[in-house]
Amino acid sequence: VTNDSLNLHIAMALDKPGVAIFGADNPAQVQDKKNLIKLRSHEECPPCHSRFCKLSNSFEYFPCIAETKAEIVMNAVLKLL
Repeated sequence: VTNDSLNLHIAMALDKPGVAIFGADNPAQVQDKKNLIKLRSHEECPPCHSRFCKLSNSFEYFPCIAETKAEIVMNAVLKLL
């Protein structure tokens, strides 16, 4: 389980299963693979690649990440087992 980071790209290069949580990044920019599940919970957010959230008017609260519930992540992990 990772975000769109070096960890994700290393796992993909090694063909390891993974769950990637996307916030301000665009999941469409990461190659689809059968053993990779991409999660993005807040569909109202366009990929903004920003460190400041215009929706929450904050540098600290990002709905695109905060609204990705642990249950959703766990269900995605269980699908890969």
